Amino acid sequence: MTDLETPIAQDGTGLRRIVALASRAKTKVKQRGKRGVLDLTEDESFALAYVADVFLADYTGPLTRGEPDLNLIPELETP
Repeated sequence: MTDLETPIAQDGTGLRRIVALASRAKTKVKQRGKRGVLDLTEDESFALAYVADVFLADYTGPLTRGEPDLNLIPELETP
């Protein structure tokens, strides 16, 4: 059983699995474009979304439901 096939665990293997899935998803999208997005598995999609959420939280603060998102580019703000 590979690291990608094991369930997410609390001992650090879960993080390795998420990173591996997100990396594989990024490669599919980069190489295949729209077709790659359609070919993502559910696990790959969730892993990529999780990594993106962590990245965005680092740069924009916590994103919570009901709260406006912080936009770092004022020109993109809608009135």
